[in-house]
Amino acid sequence: MVDSYSGNETKGDNYDVPFWESSSPGESIPESSHVSSRSAPGIPLATGANMNTQSAKAKGRKLQQWVRDTIISACKVKDDDVQSRSMGAAGEDIMLSPNARAKFPYSVECKNQERISIWKAYDQAGTNAGCHEPLLIIKRNNSRALAVVDAQHFINRCSYIKF
Repeated sequence: MVDSYSGNETKGDNYDVPFWESSSPGESIPESSHVSSRSAPGIPLATGANMNTQSAKAKGRKLQQWVRDTIISACKVKDDDVQSRSMGAAGEDIMLSPNARAKFPYSVECKNQERISIWKAYDQAGTNAGCHEPLLIIKRNNSRALAVVDAQHFINRCSYIKF
């Protein structure tokens, strides 16, 4: 029998039964039965599977566009005042006009990744920030986006809020 997805010859594997139920107790599971980073159609990729570069860039672009749209809505600025930089370009991920910068004084770095070194990403945001406050927006699958900003800056900003 030949697997129509991979083209590999199989020994009559029953794809309706998970590999962990198809073997007898104590019997070793053939290496070919383990979940690989290329899953069969309709079956999600294994946890931790590598994403191709094009998909990773699309995932990052989607977060950048969400941040752009959120800034436009929250700061009530024109669409032209906030732009998402193309993937792979150096500098800030979100470009702000002087009008938008007056209302939103941050330099934004976006990271839409499952695993991230927050310290390295925040350092990158700081490097790109120039004279503006660095703001790191992080997101992963099935989670809300989070903002990372210097704690002292955050507390100082909160002191302006009238409770």
